[in-house]
Amino acid sequence: MKEIIEIGLVLILLIYIMAQQLKAQPIAHKTKTYGILFLVGIYFVYQNWQDLRWNVGLIGAIILGDLLCPALFGYLRAQSSRIFIGDDGVINRQGTCLTLIFWGSFILVRACFGYFIKGSETFLLISLAVSLFVQNEITWSNAKRHFPKAIQKNLAFQAEKQKNRS
Repeated sequence: MKEIIEIGLVLILLIYIMAQQLKAQPIAHKTKTYGILFLVGIYFVYQNWQDLRWNVGLIGAIILGDLLCPALFGYLRAQSSRIFIGDDGVINRQGTCLTLIFWGSFILVRACFGYFIKGSETFLLISLAVSLFVQNEITWSNAKRHFPKAIQKNLAFQAEKQKNRS
C-alpha cells in the first residue's frame, strides 16, 4: 500500500512539474525545494528499509537509475529549454517539445528500472529530486552565462517573492 501511495505522489508531482515546465516562468535559483524533495525521498527509503532486498542489482539500479540517469535527463531538459528575457527584464525559461520528449524518456527509463529491479521504486522521489536539481542548476548556469547583467534582476525578483511569502 505504501508503494502505491509513493508512486501516486510521484505521478501527481510529475504531471504538475511537466505542466509548469511548458509555461514561461522567471528563472529562480531554488535549491531548497529540491533538497526538501530529496529528504522526503530519503524518508520513504527509511520507511521501507527493512523490506528492501539489498543486492548488486538494486545497488546498481540506485546508482544508474536514481543518480546518473536522472542527472543526464535533467541536463538534457535544461539544454532543451528556451531561455529569454521577458518584457519586464527578468530572464525566463520555457520548456519545448523536446523537453517533454526528455521527460517521457526519463519516465520510461525509470519505469524499466522499477519493473526489472524490485525495490528500486522506493527511490522515485530521490530520482526526481536529483533530476530537477540538475535541470535547475544547469538552467541557472546557462542564464548567468548568456545574460550576465540581467541575472541580477532575477535575484531581486526571487528575493521579493521570498519576502512576500514570509
